[in-house]
Amino acid sequence: LSSNQSQTNDCPQLAVKSTKHLEEVYQQLVSQLGGASREKLINSQLAWTTFVEAQCGFETRGFNDSTSSSSVRNSCLDGMTQQRIQDLQRYLFNQ
Repeated sequence: LSSNQSQTNDCPQLAVKSTKHLEEVYQQLVSQLGGASREKLINSQLAWTTFVEAQCGFETRGFNDSTSSSSVRNSCLDGMTQQRIQDLQRYLFNQ
Protein backbone atom coordinates (compact mmCIF):
# COMPACT_ATOMS: atom_id res chain seq x y z
CA LEU A 1 0.00 0.00 0.00
CA SER A 2 1.14 3.51 -0.69
CA SER A 3 1.58 5.86 2.24
CA ASN A 4 -1.54 7.85 1.28
CA GLN A 5 -3.61 4.71 0.83
CA SER A 6 -2.42 3.40 4.19
CA GLN A 7 -3.38 6.69 5.85
CA THR A 8 -6.78 6.55 4.16
CA ASN A 9 -7.35 3.04 5.49
CA ASP A 10 -6.38 4.18 9.01
CA CYS A 11 -8.84 7.11 9.07
CA PRO A 12 -11.95 5.11 10.05
CA GLN A 13 -10.04 3.46 12.91
CA LEU A 14 -8.75 6.84 14.12
CA ALA A 15 -12.26 8.30 14.04
CA VAL A 16 -13.63 5.33 16.01
CA LYS A 17 -10.80 5.55 18.56
CA SER A 18 -11.34 9.30 18.94
CA THR A 19 -15.08 8.81 19.38
CA LYS A 20 -14.53 6.25 22.13
CA HIS A 21 -12.10 8.57 23.90
CA LEU A 22 -14.56 11.46 23.59
CA GLU A 23 -17.30 9.35 25.15
CA GLU A 24 -15.03 8.48 28.09
CA VAL A 25 -14.10 12.11 28.75
CA TYR A 26 -17.71 13.25 28.28
CA GLN A 27 -18.99 10.66 30.77
CA GLN A 28 -16.35 11.70 33.32
CA LEU A 29 -17.44 15.32 33.03
CA VAL A 30 -21.17 14.51 33.15
CA SER A 31 -20.63 12.48 36.31
CA GLN A 32 -18.98 15.48 38.01
CA LEU A 33 -21.69 17.97 37.14
CA GLY A 34 -25.14 18.40 38.54
CA GLY A 35 -28.25 20.41 37.94
CA ALA A 36 -28.15 23.20 35.39
CA SER A 37 -24.49 22.66 34.52
CA ARG A 38 -25.11 19.03 33.66
CA GLU A 39 -28.13 19.93 31.55
CA LYS A 40 -26.15 22.60 29.70
CA LEU A 41 -23.37 20.12 28.95
CA ILE A 42 -25.84 17.55 27.62
CA ASN A 43 -27.47 20.18 25.39
CA SER A 44 -24.06 21.40 24.28
CA GLN A 45 -22.98 17.89 23.32
CA LEU A 46 -26.17 17.32 21.33
CA ALA A 47 -25.66 20.62 19.49
CA TRP A 48 -21.99 19.79 18.88
CA THR A 49 -22.92 16.41 17.39
CA THR A 50 -25.39 18.08 15.02
CA PHE A 51 -22.78 20.68 14.06
CA VAL A 52 -20.11 18.06 13.37
CA GLU A 53 -22.43 16.09 11.09
CA ALA A 54 -23.29 19.25 9.15
CA GLN A 55 -19.68 20.49 8.97
CA CYS A 56 -18.22 17.18 7.83
CA GLY A 57 -21.04 16.81 5.31
CA PHE A 58 -20.15 20.25 3.97
CA GLU A 59 -16.46 19.36 3.75
CA THR A 60 -17.25 16.35 1.54
CA ARG A 61 -19.52 18.31 -0.83
CA GLY A 62 -17.18 18.30 -3.84
CA PHE A 63 -16.24 14.63 -3.82
CA ASN A 64 -17.97 12.28 -6.23
CA ASP A 65 -15.59 9.44 -5.39
CA SER A 66 -16.84 7.54 -2.34
CA THR A 67 -13.29 6.66 -1.21
CA SER A 68 -12.19 10.30 -1.24
CA SER A 69 -15.44 11.39 0.37
CA SER A 70 -15.05 8.80 3.15
CA SER A 71 -11.44 9.80 3.73
CA VAL A 72 -12.28 13.50 3.99
CA ARG A 73 -15.28 12.77 6.22
CA ASN A 74 -13.28 10.54 8.56
CA SER A 75 -10.48 13.09 8.73
CA CYS A 76 -13.02 15.81 9.56
CA LEU A 77 -14.69 13.66 12.22
CA ASP A 78 -11.37 12.79 13.80
CA GLY A 79 -10.11 16.38 13.83
CA MET A 80 -13.28 17.82 15.27
CA THR A 81 -13.53 15.03 17.82
CA GLN A 82 -9.94 15.59 18.95
CA GLN A 83 -10.73 19.28 19.45
CA ARG A 84 -13.88 18.44 21.44
CA ILE A 85 -11.86 16.07 23.64
CA GLN A 86 -9.43 18.89 24.40
CA ASP A 87 -12.29 21.26 25.20
CA LEU A 88 -14.02 18.78 27.53
CA GLN A 89 -10.74 17.87 29.24
CA ARG A 90 -10.15 21.55 29.90
CA TYR A 91 -13.58 21.77 31.57
CA LEU A 92 -12.93 18.54 33.45
CA PHE A 93 -9.64 19.77 34.89
CA ASN A 94 -11.15 23.13 35.84
CA GLN A 95 -13.83 21.54 38.01
